[in-house]
Amino acid sequence: IYGYLEHKDSPRFPVYQFTQADINANKIHFILNKIDDRISEDYFEFDVVDKHGNILKANKFFIRWSLVNFEENELSIMESEGKVRVHIKKSGNLKRFSMVTCKTVSDTAKSNRDSRSYDFIHTNVKVEFNEDESLKACDIIINKDQQIEPIESFYVVLEDSKYSVIGSKNRIKINILDKIQGKLLIK
Repeated sequence: IYGYLEHKDSPRFPVYQFTQADINANKIHFILNKIDDRISEDYFEFDVVDKHGNILKANKFFIRWSLVNFEENELSIMESEGKVRVHIKKSGNLKRFSMVTCKTVSDTAKSNRDSRSYDFIHTNVKVEFNEDESLKACDIIINKDQQIEPIESFYVVLEDSKYSVIGSKNRIKINILDKIQGKLLIK
């Protein structure tokens, strides 16, 4: 329902027959083409036929995966706090190690890679989930400068997953707020 089988020698085309030799040579792949954050399992049915014509019909092969998503869609942080912690949640199949990259992307707030006068430290880190772990964090350092500025923002994105699927909550907006004499500076 959520994916199909593909032969390595014919990518992007569903395959309906394959041999044990194809499996042994790692040429059959399951391609997940419909990602739904509520679903982390699929299956396909196949018949096994031997060289004598014996048939085992309707064998089911279940495929389970894990999904990684941010817990929030948007966070606001006071510049004076010095860092923001973004939570990443792994759901679905927790019985396997997985990894995802947590990376910052500039918007109105600039990183140390973009400008000498920067608002946050660029982050590009691998976040590892061991077996049975479902929650991790990615920390981003906020530059506590002496400038009074309106709200500035940047994004944190999830990419380059290994042994997991990145879900729909793969981008989070971070707002940096300044405080002036007990009041928030809002543009």
